[in-house]
Amino acid sequence: MKKLIILSLFVFMCVLNAQDYLKIDFEQTKNYNQSASYVGKTTLTQNQSQALYIEFYNEEIEDFGTEEGDLVVSLGGGKSVYFKDYTNNSMLYENTIQFKHFPTKEKIDLIQWEIMSNETEEVLGYTCQIAIGEFRGRTYVAYFTDKLGFNGGPWKFDGLPGMILKVKSTDNMLNITAYSIELKNQNLTIENPYQDTKDFIDYAHFKDLYAIKYKEINRSEVLENGGMMTIGMPACQIECHVVE
Repeated sequence: MKKLIILSLFVFMCVLNAQDYLKIDFEQTKNYNQSASYVGKTTLTQNQSQALYIEFYNEEIEDFGTEEGDLVVSLGGGKSVYFKDYTNNSMLYENTIQFKHFPTKEKIDLIQWEIMSNETEEVLGYTCQIAIGEFRGRTYVAYFTDKLGFNGGPWKFDGLPGMILKVKSTDNMLNITAYSIELKNQNLTIENPYQDTKDFIDYAHFKDLYAIKYKEINRSEVLENGGMMTIGMPACQIECHVVE
């Protein structure tokens, strides 16, 4: 009887502390090389089964909420949108090759992480564990907390027992850090912005298409001063699509 009371109290406290959704704002820095870098704002909105991660190409983060408790996002318009459906372990987004869009579908848990059990760091007042993982040409360090009641993270970073609040590549190419967290006890329905999109490809197919275009247009030309100039697409941006 005593065990039953303790168990009931534990369940009651879990329900009491459960949050319906959270919203995290991130600052994202991409250092393409020594002379070219980009700093932008991103936002993650998530309920217990779905999530939307949006990269903005302008300074302001738009408010997509409605009074009815729906999150409706239109595609395009200076942003990239990633939709995660945790019930089906699927992620939808758009890849591009030479300004042509390719709707892509892949699973959410893409990265095999190694949790560094003895290391922690504080992010926005939350004590975070540290994990290391390799993903498509780069090694990443992720900082995650189990105190928010959600598992997930920005962009394609996911698969840890908690919410990733900070992630950075060891080569300083990418750094995503949370600067604002909002938790609410309010039902939020997240609408799939790709529900009318057809003909999704998987990442392996996209990678093959990218490699074909890469070989087609990449070339080197001799300059007047005797130097060389490479024309075409990079093998790697954030992800390495071509292995040279």
